[in-house]
Amino acid sequence: MKKYTMILLCVAVGACTTTSGVLPAGNGVYTITTGANPGAGGLSESKKLAYVEANNFCSNYGKKITIVNESNVPMSFWGDGNSNTSIQFKCD
Repeated sequence: MKKYTMILLCVAVGACTTTSGVLPAGNGVYTITTGANPGAGGLSESKKLAYVEANNFCSNYGKKITIVNESNVPMSFWGDGNSNTSIQFKCD
């Protein structure tokens, strides 16, 4: 019940986004997963969050981002209500 209450609250407020933060995946590859509910911009906002955070991570090392893989999952009413983006990237 708490999960559905939180989803409704996020939709009502319209500003719920999530991020895993940048995580090492091995061999110089990093991964990040982000999510955004429809009120916060959905899939387009989720993609933006992922790319901005990954780019900032690489910029901190004076490098540029190179995308290795990207996957997107549109909003699902059966999950957490967010659209999600996962990217794997390198800093070159």
